[in-house]
Amino acid sequence: MSLTPGTRLGTYEVVAAIGSGGMGEVYRARDTKLNRDVAIKILPDAVAHDADRVARFTREAQALAALNHPNIAQIYGIVEAPAATEPGGGHVHALVMEFVDGEDLSMIIAGHAGSKDPASAGWSPGASLRPGSGQAAPGIPLADALLIAKQVCEALEAAHEQGIIHRDLKPANIKVRADGTVKVLDFGLAKALDPGARTGHDVANSPTLTAHATQQGFIVGTAAYMAPEQARGRAVDRRADIWAFGVVLYEMLTGRRAFDGEDSSDIIASVLRSEPEWTAVPASTPARARELLMRCLVKDPRQRLHDIGDARLEIEYILSGKDQEARTSAVAPAAHAASPSPSRVWRLVPWVLTAAAILAAAAVFISGRSAAPAPSGMAAGLSVELPDDLQVLSSPPAISPDGRRLAFAALGKRGIAIYVRDLDRFEMRQVAGSDGGYNPFFSPDGQWIGFITGSLVKKAPAEGGQASALARPAFWVAAATWAADGRIVVSGLDSGLWALPTEPGPASVPVELTRIDAAAGERAHRDPVALPDGRLLFTVLRERGGIISAYDPATKRVIPLDTTGSPVAYLPPDQLVFRQAGRLVSASFDLSTTRIGTQVTPVLPEAAPETAAFSRAGVAAYLYHPEGTRRDLVYVDRTGAYRNLVSEVADYRWPRLSPDGRRIAVGALVIGESRLAGAAIWVFDLATGSHTRLQDDGVNTEPVWTSDSRRVVYSSNRGAGAGVNLYWQAADGSGSSELLSRLPFEQWPTDVSRDGRLLAFYGQPKGQGYGIWTVTLDGAAKTEEVLSSTGVLRGARFSPDGRWLAYASDETGRFEVYVRPFPSLQAKWAVSSEGGVSPAWSPDGKELFFRNGSRMMVADVKSSPAFSAGAPRVLFEGPFAVDLAGDIDYDVAPDGKHFLMMLVARASQPRLRVHTQWAPEAPAR
Repeated sequence: MSLTPGTRLGTYEVVAAIGSGGMGEVYRARDTKLNRDVAIKILPDAVAHDADRVARFTREAQALAALNHPNIAQIYGIVEAPAATEPGGGHVHALVMEFVDGEDLSMIIAGHAGSKDPASAGWSPGASLRPGSGQAAPGIPLADALLIAKQVCEALEAAHEQGIIHRDLKPANIKVRADGTVKVLDFGLAKALDPGARTGHDVANSPTLTAHATQQGFIVGTAAYMAPEQARGRAVDRRADIWAFGVVLYEMLTGRRAFDGEDSSDIIASVLRSEPEWTAVPASTPARARELLMRCLVKDPRQRLHDIGDARLEIEYILSGKDQEARTSAVAPAAHAASPSPSRVWRLVPWVLTAAAILAAAAVFISGRSAAPAPSGMAAGLSVELPDDLQVLSSPPAISPDGRRLAFAALGKRGIAIYVRDLDRFEMRQVAGSDGGYNPFFSPDGQWIGFITGSLVKKAPAEGGQASALARPAFWVAAATWAADGRIVVSGLDSGLWALPTEPGPASVPVELTRIDAAAGERAHRDPVALPDGRLLFTVLRERGGIISAYDPATKRVIPLDTTGSPVAYLPPDQLVFRQAGRLVSASFDLSTTRIGTQVTPVLPEAAPETAAFSRAGVAAYLYHPEGTRRDLVYVDRTGAYRNLVSEVADYRWPRLSPDGRRIAVGALVIGESRLAGAAIWVFDLATGSHTRLQDDGVNTEPVWTSDSRRVVYSSNRGAGAGVNLYWQAADGSGSSELLSRLPFEQWPTDVSRDGRLLAFYGQPKGQGYGIWTVTLDGAAKTEEVLSSTGVLRGARFSPDGRWLAYASDETGRFEVYVRPFPSLQAKWAVSSEGGVSPAWSPDGKELFFRNGSRMMVADVKSSPAFSAGAPRVLFEGPFAVDLAGDIDYDVAPDGKHFLMMLVARASQPRLRVHTQWAPEAPAR
């Protein structure tokens, strides 16, 4: 339907036709209620007359309306109204958007490429001549193109962080306003217009091909700007936008399309088979810009640049003129904009760059401290996007003291490991021998990376090389720091501080530094932080919280500092960052007296407080959850296909199915709107969908069903000074919980034998390694240690016939799955050989399942006449949660064909972010 000026659509009055967009006719209109100009985009008849597609379009538009960014054209709403004053009337469905008054990028490129005179093309004096050619370069000048590209990156970055993909990025969807602001239009509308049927009908203007985006064989996008996977009709993600961005940048620099042809089929063939004409890129283009362009246009999405934020950082670096190449080819042309020739947008370029420099200098002046500059080649912010086969773990990353190198723990197909990335490069590498590693940390000189693997601490050369194990303390290591005297100081869950020598030899044994004063109410010494003078800061944990304290190795004294919280980092010359009341804060810190200022300032509010790291060079790294922490409870078959079991959204842990398969017991931090200070145990009825919360005094974790499905056993720290003990309660929530086992160390249940007689649990007596224990459920509650180790034992599970015990141990320096006869335990068989945790038997006892990274493994087992296990094989893999500590993170259904697991949605996976010019705000003095 065509509209004429004066036509009214509700409160909007059409002013003039603008043209045809990728979705239909576009008009400029006046919002008579708010007195502003808007753009009205009319839905094509093929959409407007299809109720299902209108409903789908409305849902997509609602999601897109959440995008609010200065470089994104805002969606204001949807209008469905009769076209008053239009001949013949008619009912119109339209999208109301921000009206952007400016030229679209396709016209700017065409105008510049078609003219040898920049002024006649309406372009900046920055349009440079090729040396010796006497002719204008065919593309937009480098500095101008990069300034546009940078803003496009910022728009895409904001959308990608909200889980929204553009799908149809092209010059016609990019407008440049007179003040230099770039606006990206039509975010996600290609998906919104998806007809959802295998018709092949073209509802948008050629060459936009529109069809079902999520089904094989259908295409959404514009042919010349489609990624290869998009052209093949496969499902797309943010990397399709990165490809399109590369195509747009190529076109800006060269004045020609990267992929062209006589019709859409020729163009698609070119996208799939051909390379751009790289010689068309101006010879003056910096090598870093060329490399960025090539990284964006890799046909295999797995090898393509993964995060548009990295592209933005590269562009900012080139524009900053930090190397000679960038200065001569990017900054110098921009300086020409001071010429009196008319330029509209581009004469602002030098002023923008100068203003940025002034603001940066002013920020340092106002802060009252000399923030260290970012290392050469680095920009002020970095969003670290991992390859699809890696997921960053909720474990603190580490920054080298000079701020140039990042280390972090991530989960891949082959398990958990430590990865390193130099911040001025895209590539990352896995530390050799870091299987199962987490909580990395650097030596004071930055030459070594240390990390934890359960009860072991290892070190590896930061430049690359094999990791080696250090002396093993007799506890699960929770945190570590590299002290100024060269030793590594570690803490456990309920231990004092211990020092580990970093060189092998007869003296390479753990040395106790601090001892818990139980009589004074102390429970643990945790979170050591090394100071440059050799002293340590740490937390003295008590029943009612922690007090930051200092340890002086010269006097061997512990000095309370009268400040609650846990230290995170000392930042010279006078700042301390620490956790307090669930947030990150900073305060002044006098190194000579170890006095902490009383005025605290919150820092990095989006960061997960337990996952922040800092370097003395002014670099901060942390994890954050864009959509909060969410794990969905799902039922997974043996192919990896899954379906949701419960509708409640929560941060679930330790899922267990009742033996009769009717209910689920699970730990959860959040159910709906209920936010708990600790963890609670919930029971879900799969038939009715109802859920019951068991008694929740204290922090309750790791539920286990009794064999008759009537009770749930779990750990709880309820009761002042009681520690962590075993309780059980009726699964329907009736009655009160009962103490099952109290011992002078923390206990965590793992399994109940099929006959209901024994509960297996693990714990760590003071000064010993972790052991596996049993307690009788016959009323006598007799406890017995059945297996001990110098390392860490986890996840003990009885075989269905009760003759075998499977468990995971890190005795070799990596968690592996083992089986022993029960109750004699005199023999041992290794079931896994390349890493394994969380063993679980099939109901018939003929298979043993376990996790290896993101993979579910299975081994065939025989128990008669003797035990034997076949070679493990991958059953399936997927984005299912893996417990960092090796505890049970899934369960096997009674039919042996399904698994109860926790699905980690990609949008809720933790993200890793780095600030390279970060400094805490200094409190007023």
